[in-house]
Amino acid sequence: MAEGDGKDAASGSRRTALKRLTLLLATLGPACTTTPNYPPAAPSTGKRPAPPEQGFRAADVAKSDIDVAAEAHARESLASARLVMEKLYRRNPREWHKGGVASADGAVAKAYDPHRRFSFPELDNVRGSEAIVLALRPDYRGDRVFAFGVGLGSMIFLAYNGKTDFYITDSLDAQKL
Repeated sequence: MAEGDGKDAASGSRRTALKRLTLLLATLGPACTTTPNYPPAAPSTGKRPAPPEQGFRAADVAKSDIDVAAEAHARESLASARLVMEKLYRRNPREWHKGGVASADGAVAKAYDPHRRFSFPELDNVRGSEAIVLALRPDYRGDRVFAFGVGLGSMIFLAYNGKTDFYITDSLDAQKL
């Protein structure tokens, strides 16, 4: 075998691998841009079950162990924030009436609507700590629990770059977390 033949074979092998990687990324691309999914509230008992294991999905090929752990942590954190909101409504039932919803459950469902991404005109589209500060202002006349719950949930959501699904190409900012 001549010296040039080995170089051509290696170059062809690299091109084939690059084509396969491009095809894989093109296939997984739509899976990487999904609407976030928020979990139901965490159980209010002292003992929490381990997060449920999911079956294998095609998008899992593009995930590392850290991505799977980040997804589980984000979901558990959002579930705990949702539980806090539910408990605050139980202790302050007059608040959900201020928001014009039919029930406390309706207010929580509205706050955790994945299409809204914690952005609400009645809160002037503020999120995170700004929504919490809004809830604590003495002159605020709206649903304080809603504002506080949106603030708490959006802080977690924004710490994870507005995502609940993570892939190899994603990065997380330790300062935000």
